[in-house]
Amino acid sequence: MSFHHVAQVNVSRLLEPLDSERLAGFVAALDPVNGRAEAHTALWWVPAGTVPTVSEAAARLEHLRSHGPIAHAFTFGHSFPPPAG
Repeated sequence: MSFHHVAQVNVSRLLEPLDSERLAGFVAALDPVNGRAEAHTALWWVPAGTVPTVSEAAARLEHLRSHGPIAHAFTFGHSFPPPAG
């Protein structure tokens, strides 16, 4: 039985529809774009059934940017196990 789930925030905003001509280059380059997106992604463990708030997500992302990946906020490339229990 899992007692924790991973919460994720990824901050981005599209200004055009994904299939628009203006975004064609972006869509064609999604792999490198997704690589850069990691700079705007934070992961953290929450008790199962918990829905984090947007302000908590923003705080975790800021913490990750300020302190690097630690158990409080981490990335896909540098993850941490869930808390015990």
